[in-house]
Amino acid sequence: MISLVNPPQLQLREPYAYPPLGLCYLATMLNDVRIDNLAGEKSINLGHADVFGITFPSACKESVMGVMTYIREEYPESKIFLGGPHPTAKPEETFRKYAPDYVLAGEAENLFPYLIRHPSSKAIHDGGIVDNLDTLPFPRRDLIDRDVVVNMTGIHGAEKPSTTILSSRGCPYDCRFCCKCHPMYRVFRDRSPEKVVEEIRMLRDEYGVEHLRFIDDAFTLKRSLPKLCELMQKEETTFICITRADHLNMEMAKSLKLAGCNQVDIGVEYLSDRMLGLMNKRLTVDQIANSVRMLHDVGIEVKMFLMMRYPGETLEDRENTLKMLGELKPEQFTLSVFQPIEGSVLEANSGYFYPDDDVDRQEYQRQILEVLGN
Repeated sequence: MISLVNPPQLQLREPYAYPPLGLCYLATMLNDVRIDNLAGEKSINLGHADVFGITFPSACKESVMGVMTYIREEYPESKIFLGGPHPTAKPEETFRKYAPDYVLAGEAENLFPYLIRHPSSKAIHDGGIVDNLDTLPFPRRDLIDRDVVVNMTGIHGAEKPSTTILSSRGCPYDCRFCCKCHPMYRVFRDRSPEKVVEEIRMLRDEYGVEHLRFIDDAFTLKRSLPKLCELMQKEETTFICITRADHLNMEMAKSLKLAGCNQVDIGVEYLSDRMLGLMNKRLTVDQIANSVRMLHDVGIEVKMFLMMRYPGETLEDRENTLKMLGELKPEQFTLSVFQPIEGSVLEANSGYFYPDDDVDRQEYQRQILEVLGN
């Protein structure tokens, strides 16, 4: 038996809102497999397995260590594999601190099954990337609870049966706070529109899904976007997506609306050209403003991801951001305090880390709400 483990993630507002699609994809390549989704669990309880494969987001260091300790105590003969974002960013450190049998960097759909069949004396392995995503079967959502697959809380942008889906992997841009240490993050690859729509139909027919959150890093980078939008017009499924402001034009906005898109999330961070330059966003405030206006013109709502306390930020940068927010009026926003992603350019220098200041965050959030009229 192989157990694929999603560790506790109690730092999230709704730990079970996001099905562990990475593990669901990995499960398609395995026999005699189960998924132990512990995302919302306060205590660890795992049945026996010969092999445990644990996905390791960098924010889950303590919970991953807890899972490791449990397995070592209860099932000392079992093999443990650690994969996912943190082992990909820091494979040697992961092996040194957590002492699994194997550390897997990169995308593991092909590597993990191979190592199970052909054990190696080498502990750290790199699976590279999956070049052709259409070669992967649909993720095994049947291995997780149905009420995790289908969310009804509205967190995905609609209070009707909703779930997540992936139509591409990777992002070719290199924002300084983001991890680009491996090709799986840098190399953009998209699935064919036909495959995506086939999965959408499956989700509708088998799970009653009526609304989707595309979790691609940059949805509109796809060369096949016009074809996908054309096919989705026939599906009567609404959706939200994330993209970059410089990869939107009026034709795209109209196509997205006709396809059922009711919200686009944009990684804005700051509405200050100076700060966008410091972050290497390769964006301008004018590009962001034009994209927001286009989306509003066709009836699509906008959510902005905003940031504070990035190195070099000044009061003027916040004032410029507030001024533009008052003009653009996004329907939603999320405000995050800067923390460099492990493996990013900034993370390599701990001097860039600014401790969270809850009073500062609450005041800035109040100011944003005020200019938005909330």
